[in-house]
Amino acid sequence: MNFHNLQSLDLSGNRIKAVDMNVFQNLENLLELILSNNPISQLSCVGCTFDHMFLLRVDMSMSQLSHFDTGPLANFSNIRHLNLSSSPISTIGEAGFSQIPHLEVLDIRHIPLTTFPKTMLKGLPGLRTIYAENYKLCCKATLPEYFDLNKCFAPTDEISSCEELLRSDVYRFFLWIFASMSILGNVGSFVYRLCSKEHVSKIGFDVLVTNLSVSDFLMGVYLAIIGAADRLYHGNYIWHDKAWKESVVCQIAGCLSLMSSEVSAFIICLITLDRLLVFRYPFSAVRFRRRSAKVACGIAWFIGFALAAIPLLPMTSHWRFYGQTGICIPLPITRNIVNGRKYSFAVMSVLNLVLFVLIALGQVFIFLSVKFNSIATDPTRQSRDIAIARTLATIVLTDFLCWFPIGLLGLLASVGVPIPDEVNVGIAIFVLPLNSALNPFLYTFNTQMERRRRATETEMIRALEKRILAELYAADDNACAARNRSALTQKEAKDRIKTLVKVHSSCSLSSTDAFSAFGRKLPRTRGSNRGAACSVDDSALPLSKQEAISLIQEMLERKVVTQEEISPLIQRKPVREISENAIVTFRNIGSGSEDDDVFENLHAVSFS
Repeated sequence: MNFHNLQSLDLSGNRIKAVDMNVFQNLENLLELILSNNPISQLSCVGCTFDHMFLLRVDMSMSQLSHFDTGPLANFSNIRHLNLSSSPISTIGEAGFSQIPHLEVLDIRHIPLTTFPKTMLKGLPGLRTIYAENYKLCCKATLPEYFDLNKCFAPTDEISSCEELLRSDVYRFFLWIFASMSILGNVGSFVYRLCSKEHVSKIGFDVLVTNLSVSDFLMGVYLAIIGAADRLYHGNYIWHDKAWKESVVCQIAGCLSLMSSEVSAFIICLITLDRLLVFRYPFSAVRFRRRSAKVACGIAWFIGFALAAIPLLPMTSHWRFYGQTGICIPLPITRNIVNGRKYSFAVMSVLNLVLFVLIALGQVFIFLSVKFNSIATDPTRQSRDIAIARTLATIVLTDFLCWFPIGLLGLLASVGVPIPDEVNVGIAIFVLPLNSALNPFLYTFNTQMERRRRATETEMIRALEKRILAELYAADDNACAARNRSALTQKEAKDRIKTLVKVHSSCSLSSTDAFSAFGRKLPRTRGSNRGAACSVDDSALPLSKQEAISLIQEMLERKVVTQEEISPLIQRKPVREISENAIVTFRNIGSGSEDDDVFENLHAVSFS
């Protein structure tokens, strides 16, 4: 070309497949070269020895270049604006853009550039503006020393930064919190149900919860792997981003995460079905036993593993499903259109949303079944209904917080509604692992605390019942004793005192021993007839010295007999000791009325 005065050449929209920059050496005044929208796959400069000082702007957007090297542009050293946008460029030559040192504006938007030299932009002291698609191109480590970061326009990564896999300490803190809760909580739940004797039964509920613990434990392992990688690449993640996303560890972590999420969803659905059968048909044999529960859990594990393994198959490996983000799992709410997004949307949005609706409906039916089978006027049943409703509401709420936001936001993203980056981060860090962290406390520890609370309440109720019964028995005994005392006649009092006097006059024992043996048949010993002499078969009489004293005191107090009537007994042993104690105690009672007809011969009769 020998158009010496040509300043702008527009060859856009043609079918140019290869460009040799040597053809433009005679265009001495060329300022702008537009080659956009051409299927250019090869750029060269064969035998270029010239130095074109006037070309300022080159537009090669929408080409078919997969690799870009600035060597063919080295003879156009005064280029100030270079546009390579919307091209399938994935790699840049080792020299970067250093061969066009006066470059001021670089547009590399919408290109899948993942690998580039560390010094790609370092040799451009005049660089003022960058338009890029990869956030790593706007990191301080890749830019010239005095570049203004505000003039670099690239979307930020929702999760990672130039230095860290997790861009915020808040994300890091909560990730380790959820990882610790998932691992420790589910290990504790698994060990408790495996070792506790009270859970060794034929019911299938424990099998379901044990499998749920294993599934949620895998989510904790996934979180721990992400946390460990964040620590490993601390301070220089930008240079390990691609290697980490393509690593086997990242693929395994993403697979564990998706499998854990789906298996947990299926098992919670099975638990809801099991509880519904128990509460709706309490006397029916149609429910999960250990064998049927194991079969159901096996099916759930198979489905979950299949869903997680499909993106790793050879026919889907081009998706790079688990290597799209630093946390190794693609969310269907991202703004980027990536391979496998429809699959992610179908599994994590549609399927989980359907399972959530089934679980929520099941919990509602469980509560209605409990209400239907309860007695309306029974306060204990009403209290239990409230406790069950609280537990079911907690389960539905946690499931709602975990699955419903992902499903709803996935639906919105699928119809083109833009989702803010902060929402994506919140879903990935705070929502996705929520269920796995809380399930051990909902299905094991909460149940155990409820059992202990019920056991404590039962013990308190039993203690209260015993106390009430004891008080009722005591009141009944007191009433009977009062009736017996009120029915005691003077003749009965006389007979009792006579018996006391006779027994203790005839026994050779001391007064204390005599009263201790009173009413019992003493063992017969050789050379002694004491047992027969002191044996009185009268269960109504007192059995000890103190009881005898109490009996005489009661008679004096109730004025059945008087002090004067008892006084003659004092002169005889061993009853004198008892009578003196009784009389001293009741000295201030007074003599009361006398009945000479009944007691006038008391002394004589008593000792006859």
